[in-house]
Amino acid sequence: MVAVLHLSWYDEMIEWVPNTYGGIYTLLTESESLWTPNFVLANTAAKLDKIGDDWQSIRLLFNGTAYYFPLGIYASACSADITLYPWDINICTLQFTPQGHLSTELTIKIPDNQVILDDFSENGAWKLLDTRVQLQNMNNYMAVDISFIIERRPRYAVINILLPVIFMAFLGNVVFLIPTESGERISYSITMLLAIAVFLTLVGDNLPKTSTPMPYFSYFLISLLVTGICVSCATIFNVRIYHKDDTTKAKGKWAKLVIYLDCSNRRKSKGSKVSFNDMKLSKCDEALVDCMPETQNFKTGKNSGQNLSPRNEHLPKQNQVNPLIIEDCMKKTSIEKECHDIKIAWKDVSEALDKIFFVLFNVIILITSLVFFLLILTSERVTIEMS
Repeated sequence: MVAVLHLSWYDEMIEWVPNTYGGIYTLLTESESLWTPNFVLANTAAKLDKIGDDWQSIRLLFNGTAYYFPLGIYASACSADITLYPWDINICTLQFTPQGHLSTELTIKIPDNQVILDDFSENGAWKLLDTRVQLQNMNNYMAVDISFIIERRPRYAVINILLPVIFMAFLGNVVFLIPTESGERISYSITMLLAIAVFLTLVGDNLPKTSTPMPYFSYFLISLLVTGICVSCATIFNVRIYHKDDTTKAKGKWAKLVIYLDCSNRRKSKGSKVSFNDMKLSKCDEALVDCMPETQNFKTGKNSGQNLSPRNEHLPKQNQVNPLIIEDCMKKTSIEKECHDIKIAWKDVSEALDKIFFVLFNVIILITSLVFFLLILTSERVTIEMS
């Protein structure tokens, strides 16, 4: 940053009587031929050099007071806490010390504990919250610490990095809505995965190269990248399922999965109204899942509670439902015949997996985003006690 230091001291060697020198009370001259304090920026990020140049002027008063205002560009190495990036607050300190002078040889006094901000210009990336000036005494050496409390302006990172990567993560899940016959699923998912990887590179270039601490934002992007990888893997797996041999039908858990989703959708679309309590309705739904070609040992009794479905037999006696109730429930929803006569192809399994994956990965991204924002909101930001 560009700043001006206000330095003044008393030098008995430059006193004069104004009347003796034609009424001259003040004199402006270059600092080359006069003594100046040997201040250096101790934590500089550039070359270590004395503050001020020989061509810069010093104003001398007749009473021996000298005013020196060295203008310079000061680059300091500050340790940044980017845990809450891009909502982080940092403290950057410039430490000026008189090189080689002990505290008994050179006494430093600060007139105020604040930086003069009359000519301060706002920065587009950082907002200045406060300043403070402190005098330090370290092993018989004195130093002046000028601290700036700055807050990052998050709008640029939010609009150009955070929101686009979240939208792309949700957009990547649209792959499960693309028809498998189009042949564009795998290329689409890989493209979205690479887009998130590019954003990881952009964020890495803008963050300080430090591992302590790591920003939550980096973990958030990594989680979205892992989710994108899982989406790509799920897409490839689903395409293989879709192109399986049609001569072999889906059985077991795959068939149950398709039947369950199909029956549930039919019940919702037909809007069936069954005058049973919620307990019996839930048991009826359990019976629908067992309505499979593999489990057609389901038999209906006429006047007894025996010959229950396989799932019903494992229920406690007080929770068992008479098969007549189950049969009546299935008739009312008009799906008994469809459940028994349906033949499950691998394409049907693929379509069912599309629905599950679409909902699953959207929920994962939503939960990941909420966790990230909750961590930002609940974390304690830097607090500065100003004396």
